Amino acid sequence: MGMAACSFNSKKIQCTLKGEVIDRPYSDTLILLKFTERSYFMTETAVRIPIHDGRFEYVLNCSHEEKYKLIFLDEYQNASWHPVYFFSEKGEVNFTLYPREDAEKNRIEGPALNTEYYTLEKKTMEILSPRFEALDAEVERLMREGKYNSAEVEKIYEKIDAATDDERFDLYEELNKLREEKKDLTPEARAVTEEYERALRQYLDMKWQHAKEYPTIVGYSIVVEAAWFAAHPSSTWFSTDITPAVELYNAVYAAKYPKHPYTEQMKIFINSAESIKVGGRYIDFEAPDLQGNNVKLSEQIQGKMALIFLWASWCGPCRRYGEKLIPVYESYKDKGFTVLGVARESKIDSWKAALENEKYPWLNLIELNDKAQIWTKYGVSGAGGEFLIDENGVILAISPTVEELEKILQEKLK
Repeated sequence: MGMAACSFNSKKIQCTLKGEVIDRPYSDTLILLKFTERSYFMTETAVRIPIHDGRFEYVLNCSHEEKYKLIFLDEYQNASWHPVYFFSEKGEVNFTLYPREDAEKNRIEGPALNTEYYTLEKKTMEILSPRFEALDAEVERLMREGKYNSAEVEKIYEKIDAATDDERFDLYEELNKLREEKKDLTPEARAVTEEYERALRQYLDMKWQHAKEYPTIVGYSIVVEAAWFAAHPSSTWFSTDITPAVELYNAVYAAKYPKHPYTEQMKIFINSAESIKVGGRYIDFEAPDLQGNNVKLSEQIQGKMALIFLWASWCGPCRRYGEKLIPVYESYKDKGFTVLGVARESKIDSWKAALENEKYPWLNLIELNDKAQIWTKYGVSGAGGEFLIDENGVILAISPTVEELEKILQEKLK
């Protein structure tokens, strides 16, 4: 049996996790994360719970009731995982967990918050499961018959396997452009996607109604999740508006839970949504450089046009972008332009090795284990993001291609 502690210093909550794992002899470890933590990144430092003879037990000591998730390590390593959610609260939470293909059989039973959450999930899925199943079957049919991706996308996929790294980077940019222009799917597939969106919005609306009627921590987690998606537009394929989450937060949750960590998260999400947009202003932060000295963004870019380059050693497209950025930086660095790179890492050595290989000539900082929440503040859900700032601190462009960046610099720095 293991024990873990949360990071807040109010009253302690002891939550005991007990579980049985069915028909998964290949699974020996679970990863424990808060539901707001990004699974693909935080697993390096996350708590790991061993599974012995198909069972696990873990004591989680926390200062707040919060939503958590368990992820099977083997699923994570295969880059396809199905999170198991629960709430930390005093008492026992019992799990019966099945293989991923039978995840609908999972059973999570616990005190009040877990009962509330899974009663809500059961209610919503009883209404929507048949609809989602029919849509899944239609997607499988379209893919099987080669009628899902558009002809333009299929041509790109044919080129990717034989492409060099630089060529592959350009091909992925073409794919992203097609997705943005909604030219990536056939008309039939587009219709299914739109129906998925309507079904998902109905699911979210049902949960949203619960958050309005029952201002518990379960309700607060729904508000936080809605705000997270709105503040991270690249994380979903349909648009969301943060306004309802802000209004409900201000009307109910901020006053009811002033010292809860969700309240600090909401402040960050709201600031991100209001600031990080073309015409908005950058959000200042500090991060360490190669020598371990903290560097403040504002002090480095004051009075200059600057590109905030968020990347990671494990992000291939980010590194290709950085390579293409070097000649642009060299051409304009003496004309009032600078670049500040920040790498999102779990290990310093990985960052240093990447810098040694790429030889980025600008100032490079590291965001270790999301300590300063820079990616959250800038609404970046994955590894990379680029933000062009003018000399007055106004955001001119978000995620410009290197070619678009150079065109702007030619116009602004004549």
